[in-house]
Amino acid sequence: MERLNINLITKNREEIISLLDDVIKEKSIAEEKYQQLCDYISSKNTYIYGHIKDEKVVSLIWFYKRLFAGQNRIHISFISVDENHRKKGYAKQLIDFCMETAKENDIELVDLNVDSDNVIARKLYEKLCFQEEKVLLSRKVRE
Repeated sequence: MERLNINLITKNREEIISLLDDVIKEKSIAEEKYQQLCDYISSKNTYIYGHIKDEKVVSLIWFYKRLFAGQNRIHISFISVDENHRKKGYAKQLIDFCMETAKENDIELVDLNVDSDNVIARKLYEKLCFQEEKVLLSRKVRE
């Protein structure tokens, strides 16, 4: 696992968009998020790490420090592992690194969002002691 710099991110544009799209499920939005990632990479509060195999990014975690509900937290924006590299412990390694970063920065909470139907991710997060804190509800305006 290593910190992804702008050169690695640019060189692995398609792989990173694919990792983002795996979470977002809409390529045009994944492309927008990729551009945001490029813009945010120079921020001292933003961390972007991943696993590199055969010179390709095969996993990604993007997290940042924030103040939320009066508490300093780290928020995991995205975490994704290429489907050909799953079940190797990469997601756990990325989250463990995020937790260590929180400790080093005297931050007490790490949070993330997950789709309610993403059963595999929810099981992983529960196994890693994440607890449900808030629930986002939505309603279609037009049926």
